[in-house]
Amino acid sequence: MDSITEESARLFSDSLAGNTWKSYSRWRSVLASFQLLYTLDKVWPVPVEQLVQFIAYLSLKHLSPARVRLYISGISFSHKARNLEDTTKNFVVSKMLEGLHRNHPQKDNRAPITLPLLRQITDALPSICTSTYESLLFKSSFILAFFAMLRVSEFTTKNKSDSSTEALQLSDVVLSDCQLKINIKKSKTDQRGHSTFIVINKYRDNASICPVLTLKKYLSARPTVSGRNQLFMHFDGSPLTRHKVQSTVWIMGSSIPHWAGVTAASRSGGKNLNLDRLGVQVKWITKSGMKWKDLDSSFECM
Repeated sequence: MDSITEESARLFSDSLAGNTWKSYSRWRSVLASFQLLYTLDKVWPVPVEQLVQFIAYLSLKHLSPARVRLYISGISFSHKARNLEDTTKNFVVSKMLEGLHRNHPQKDNRAPITLPLLRQITDALPSICTSTYESLLFKSSFILAFFAMLRVSEFTTKNKSDSSTEALQLSDVVLSDCQLKINIKKSKTDQRGHSTFIVINKYRDNASICPVLTLKKYLSARPTVSGRNQLFMHFDGSPLTRHKVQSTVWIMGSSIPHWAGVTAASRSGGKNLNLDRLGVQVKWITKSGMKWKDLDSSFECM
């Protein structure tokens, strides 16, 4: 019977992605702190009145509407998992969440990567990377991600010891003179792993950012390491990890960023702002009297 219980727990756990479980687990400690602060009873299901107070509490703490909704979703999931009445679906609770969104409209400040920006980024890599191979590695991964519209998780691993095959493998790529075909085995929108094939033709407008030519050049330089089948890997055989792609922070500007960097250097965290422990590298690019018109040229010179 123990094996059946373990298998039941495993299947239930596998119903959500790992990151979703982590997000849902956070609400427990936040709700517990709220209940402790106001000496509220810890009962299940969470009473409607307590949910209403909890949402107001989070709003006063200036949490984003998305974060509040995530916490309430976590509570809802826990109600359903315990086969209890889901009080989060109460009319007042739903309207409070809607009011939170209306009072705090979220503007997406992210800008899309365009072809000119992609070229600027890839042209800057030789000045940033430690070797020609590293430059080619990042260039080919960035270009492939752009043209195939890949998420970072689809072509990088979580860490160096990650042995899963969810990130692109050599066997997932078929390359010819005119096109490449890649197999996306699993993704955020394909949690069950039905897999999807993507065909990318040669980009003839600009050979320097052509995914077919760039990947072909990378594969000719990629070393053969026994047991290492990830498509993108460093010369020592270690896989390209997410933090390598996401963990460089560039601080650019004129006098204010310059003196901020000088001040940071004199403090305990140093110019890297004590972010080493998170695998984050900070690069300061400053120039006295820098104007908006100087931004592109400064970026190209990095």
